Formats: sequence, C-alpha cells, structure tokens
Amino acid sequence: MSFGQGILTIMRIPGKLAWRGLLLVLALLATGCATMNVSSFENAVPNREEDIDNKKIFISTGIELAGLFFPEEGWPRSGWDREGYYLFPISGIQLSPRGSEKVNASLQFWTSLGSIGGKIQANCKLAKLGCNYLALIPGMTFGSGFAEERKDFDEGTLEYNYFIGADLQLLYTLKFSRDWSFTLIGRGAGTGFYQTFRPEYAWYGDDDFPTGERGVWHYGWRANLRFPVGRFHLIPEAGAEYLSLRHGRIMIEPVVGLAFQF
Repeated sequence: MSFGQGILTIMRIPGKLAWRGLLLVLALLATGCATMNVSSFENAVPNREEDIDNKKIFISTGIELAGLFFPEEGWPRSGWDREGYYLFPISGIQLSPRGSEKVNASLQFWTSLGSIGGKIQANCKLAKLGCNYLALIPGMTFGSGFAEERKDFDEGTLEYNYFIGADLQLLYTLKFSRDWSFTLIGRGAGTGFYQTFRPEYAWYGDDDFPTGERGVWHYGWRANLRFPVGRFHLIPEAGAEYLSLRHGRIMIEPVVGLAFQF
C-alpha cells in the first residue's frame, strides 16, 4: 500500500470514532492562540504485524507558539509572569489503517483552548532483530488559532495566526509480548508561525510584538510504555522538548500525556 492509498483508506474508516472525534473538536473550539502537538505515542512495530487498525484518543501537553516570540520585557500588562506560559493542554484523535509490512500512514487531529491542528505522517520500519524494532516517521503538521474582540490584553488583539511544519522521529521499540512494548523516541522539527493583528491594535506590530512569519527549531526525546487494560491499550508517555527562542535562548518544556489505543 502506498502512502497516498493509506491516507485514502484513513478517510474511509467507518464507524462512530471519526464522528465523535469531530464533535469533540467542535465542542472544545473557543478563542485562543495556535498550539502545536509535540507528543508521539508511536512505536516501531507495524500495524499489520500486530494485526490491528491503530486508532487512538489522546491527551497531552502542547506548546503555544505565540509566546515564543514575545520579548523578555515590555508586555503591556505589568507583572505578567511568562513562566510556564508555553504549555497548553491538548486532546485529539489519530487514525491509522494496517498498511503494509513496512509502512503505516496515519492522520491526526487535535484541539487546545481555541486552537485546532492536524498531522499527516508515515511510520516506516527500518529494521527488526528478534524483539527489537527500529523505525523512522516523517510528518507534516499544521494548525491555527483565532481570537475574538476584547478590550483587554488577554486576547482579542490577534486577527489570526497559523503554523505549518515538518518533523522527523527515530523510534526504537523493545517488544516484550504481543501486548507489551517500550519505545524510545528522538525527534527534530522545524515550524513556521505566522500572525497578524487587528488594525486597531496595529501598534503591536513592532519589534517587540512581531507580525509576519517566524520560525522555530525544536527537538527532543520521548519514552512510552504500551500495555493492555481490558479492551484497550494504554500508552503513557513522557519526555522533553527543546525550543530555540527569539532571544537566542534554549527553553526546555516537559511533555507528558496518555493515549488510549483500540
């Protein structure tokens, strides 16, 4: 099965999962800034070998992009604390058919406090030695956030913002049994971010509060464990993401989450 055929198969997956996921996204959609999902919840074992259609519902920490480009000082609200500002909760769904013996395509959607996003990727098996697996996952990610009109500085100043990026993940999986596995993941990514402000807030568009295109390089590692619980598999995951900030600093953000696979 080719990558394109895999994506078409995803879009034809029947049942209530896709509809429930769409309703979840629409129900949680509010106002906010663009937030990217940097979780993985993947392993290096092909779906066909595990004899499953890989469907997941997940929650995790995401990274809010606009804050990466704010200055160290100068935000109009005095006393504003930027510590921890970049972490936002996200929730989403991922659909992946069985694919071939070596390649699985998957499609992912998520939402986070007014931000929506998606990802398309291909899990490519590189090698297998006994219960040890190695895989490579290239992917494309995209998303957007919108803000409504308000008279304070919390939100409402943005006309719109969006992001698009690419990432590459290298996975090592140790498969203990059919249902138990442990995976280590190294990843690198580049994300382009674009934002504009409403005309009445045009004074934001200076060097401190930039409009236009910005880019951020980020990389990190993840570790997850997959094990059965009743009819499902749970996948707890933890790791860290390293982000290059506008002022030349590297910021480290924790990434934790939980996926339900069925």
